[in-house]
Amino acid sequence: MEKEAATGTDLNKHTMNDILKLLLIEKDYLSGEYIAERLGISRTAVWKHIKQLRKKGFDIFSSPNKGYLLRSFPECLIIPEMVELYYKDNLPFKVIYLDQVDSTNNYAKEMALKGEKKNFLVITDNQTSGRGRFNRSWISQKGKDLTFSICLKLNKSIQDFYKFTILSGLAVYHTLRDFISEGQKEFLKIKWPNDIYFENKKICGILSEMITEEMIMNYIIIGIGINVNSRRLYENAISLCEIINKEIDRNYWLSIFLRYFAEFYSYYENGEFLKVYEEWKKNMGWIEKDIRFDNGKEIIEGVLEDVSENGGIIIRKGKAVNTYYSGDLLIR
Repeated sequence: MEKEAATGTDLNKHTMNDILKLLLIEKDYLSGEYIAERLGISRTAVWKHIKQLRKKGFDIFSSPNKGYLLRSFPECLIIPEMVELYYKDNLPFKVIYLDQVDSTNNYAKEMALKGEKKNFLVITDNQTSGRGRFNRSWISQKGKDLTFSICLKLNKSIQDFYKFTILSGLAVYHTLRDFISEGQKEFLKIKWPNDIYFENKKICGILSEMITEEMIMNYIIIGIGINVNSRRLYENAISLCEIINKEIDRNYWLSIFLRYFAEFYSYYENGEFLKVYEEWKKNMGWIEKDIRFDNGKEIIEGVLEDVSENGGIIIRKGKAVNTYYSGDLLIR
């Protein structure tokens, strides 16, 4: 796992992260001598790294006879080491943490164009120019919400693009379901193709982009924004915190999401995508409801009849039934 900073310099960021991971795992005092021996550095270097962690907001208590104890960590930060501990296994992606970035999708695209060979996840606590479908702005609150992008190195037909749109939305949907009560689950729905809504208010937006060569998808970048702990971002939005009336650990939420994403991605890899599609369709909102749909040329008023196996939206208007693969579903 890799953690990078967008601004500032570290004495040695990988060593500092290793020290943090040791303190998180142990949950008890660790002597400077023990840490130094484990990481092959001097006790002076350990002290300098501890000092840097304290500056970042980690409450590390030191005792002359016992060593260092991590008492608490800043809730306003995503901590990849915590995500990995919650995941209880090696993370499926290299993790790149940025203090601040204009757009995680933009950053991921730059890395892909430079020839990155591994799958990776870019995450930030402060996305300043987030964007969604149709170039709409995505607003998130610094240190409260989740904004990240998954970049997969592929060699797949561009016809599979919609499958990643579906499986990523479904992974978010199931993760959110794990945090709400049984009585609330009926109000959580997928809005075609992969936005997530709760009681007609948006809680998640996803923007997928691909880098192609001829008809081959070399990379896919899946940008995800989740309203987690923010409140009253804008009128037609809602956060998980507002639904359950308490803040949650974003590191834990992300670890659960990564498990679902890895599961649904494995279905795709193993030729079992039909399972993902059926689950996506089962939890699709507004089926058999009156809707408005912008296909880029006109606004269509009709009934959302169904969603097709290849990701299309099927709309009935009078006796005419048509399938669309791009456009904007407008909720009445």
